Amino acid sequence: MSLKQFIVLWFVSTLLLVLLDAVWLPLTYEKVYKPVYQKIQGGQQNPVKLRMEYGVVAWIVLGFAVASHISHVDHKKNSQTSLLKVFMMGATTGFTIYAVYNFTNLATFKDYTLSLAIKDTLWGTFALGVTSVCVLCIAPHTALDRCCALRRTPRLTGRGWRGERGLSGRRAPIDCGQGFLVNTR
Repeated sequence: MSLKQFIVLWFVSTLLLVLLDAVWLPLTYEKVYKPVYQKIQGGQQNPVKLRMEYGVVAWIVLGFAVASHISHVDHKKNSQTSLLKVFMMGATTGFTIYAVYNFTNLATFKDYTLSLAIKDTLWGTFALGVTSVCVLCIAPHTALDRCCALRRTPRLTGRGWRGERGLSGRRAPIDCGQGFLVNTR
């Protein structure tokens, strides 16, 4: 995968996470987050102080995490990678990141609640899982096709040249460069 393709995955991942949070936070903020954050930030009279620039940094980092594991998934339409496996990859990443954040807050802030830590960790697990599946579904599926179209001469893959049948009777895969192998079966 090229750097340009990775940056597109990163951008799309970040955008999807922002959109998911734009739905989740208005639905849950008043009852789930606001009471805890008000206690942490100094009582009922003080409004909750949100510093959006750091929230944007958090979304960018989360988008990078999703793009990092999606960039290692085979993007061919006939890939054996199931959507459930991709969801689980994202969910595992989300669980890890959100659990570290929430349980660190639970350990360091007297007024942070176990209930919030669990709810937010479950949200992060779900959000990164769903984002991973969505990014995979809209990721550029034609990367391998473009790669092979640009390369006029196939490379030796160790089992034969393009179209030549190996000992197993199957055609040898074509090495399109950049680490991509395309099966010609």
